Amino acid sequence: MSPLPSHIGTYEVVRALGKGGMGTVYIARDPAIDRLVAVKLLREELDNPELRERFSREARSAGRLRHPNIVTIFHVGEHDTHPFIVMEYIPGDTLAELITQQVSLPVTRKLRVIEDLCRGLAYAHKSGIVHRDIKPANILVDHDGIVKILDFGIARVGEQGLTRLGTMMGTLNYMSPEQINQGSADHRSDVFAVGLVFYELLTYRRAFPGDSFAVLQNIVYNEPEPVTSLCPDLDPDIVRILHRALAKDPDARFQQLSEMAAELVRVRKRLRATGDEQLDEGPLTPVAGTSTDIGSQTGPGATLDHPSTAAPKSPYADAGQLVTRASELLESARTRIADRDWLQARDLVTQIERLALTADARADLAPELDAVRRDASAGEERAAAVKRSIERTREHMAAGALDAARDALEDAMAVAPDDSAVLAAQDAIRVAEAAEKRRREVVQGVEAAIRAARSAADHRDWTGALE
Repeated sequence: MSPLPSHIGTYEVVRALGKGGMGTVYIARDPAIDRLVAVKLLREELDNPELRERFSREARSAGRLRHPNIVTIFHVGEHDTHPFIVMEYIPGDTLAELITQQVSLPVTRKLRVIEDLCRGLAYAHKSGIVHRDIKPANILVDHDGIVKILDFGIARVGEQGLTRLGTMMGTLNYMSPEQINQGSADHRSDVFAVGLVFYELLTYRRAFPGDSFAVLQNIVYNEPEPVTSLCPDLDPDIVRILHRALAKDPDARFQQLSEMAAELVRVRKRLRATGDEQLDEGPLTPVAGTSTDIGSQTGPGATLDHPSTAAPKSPYADAGQLVTRASELLESARTRIADRDWLQARDLVTQIERLALTADARADLAPELDAVRRDASAGEERAAAVKRSIERTREHMAAGALDAARDALEDAMAVAPDDSAVLAAQDAIRVAEAAEKRRREVVQGVEAAIRAARSAADHRDWTGALE
């Protein structure tokens, strides 16, 4: 075992965290602002031009992204000629570990995890970056239940995020058919990988297990075991979303992960409204006796190297860490506000208030917290107003009063023109209007025929009248 370095660059090494496919990850202290960070150092035995380029690509790819669901890169440098990357330290578990432990979670909590994964990747795609190696080991869930995407080491950066692959890149079990066929692989390959992660999170089984040859054949030609045979009570909408993400043809998948996230939000909110699924927020609790300090571990099968000294009792033991965590939670709250998820935004504000922040830090955050609270309250009021307008619209439609239904819907459209319930009501009114138009046309036709028959009879044209 290599001796623990005392420093990597200017960062004071606290302990080793784990080994991954490219580097060893250490917890270190940044003396400049007194906070804990994770430092990934390229392993000496793996140092070659190809891996240096991949290491550099990770820094370039993730370093330009700023999103609550993507690990933040702070700095890059060299230590004894070996490159290293400094990123935020995130106490938590990889999704691979939670799946291995088969942590018991309500289905709405699983939907929340995939929603966050979709949001982070959608942001990366919008920035022209395709991850190409999405798998449970590269998805971290921190102690507050927030998802962070790790390891952009084989990400592709381009004007359209499109690449013609000459070799297969990624982890075999989570590749898309087009990656295996060495065809054109774009951001929709990440959509397929998200579908595979979703399948595994739902069932605690890989969609395509087995040896390399079997995996290759199955991904390209076969379907995974039906998720309904493993989860018989799964909501049909979840099954539909999963099947669409796992379509072999990229054109048949979700074309944007923001679209998939919106579908998941709709299903999750509906399930929560039934009262059966209420525990989809907050931290994920692993099985007792397992490590929850995996942080920025990378790659499958990574091992931990814990020193004899005990880890801090709190994952956010210093003021700098607490402020960083509060800022992350606040950014997530803003994202929830943008998604109209008012309840989750308020929950995140509550989590911030529970942090042991200093008085100065709390005062600095107070204006932004107040703004989020106001936005959440206003959003809840608007949502209630929309719900009332939709109910009035439905009542008027049931009574056949389309003009009154349109008037009621206009109130809702003024508040939330792109709300799914408003759009559905708008479509229902259009269908009813079209049916009413057809009814009027039929009536007018019948009335015209009756007038013509009477006219023919007046002229003793009995044949014409009968026709």
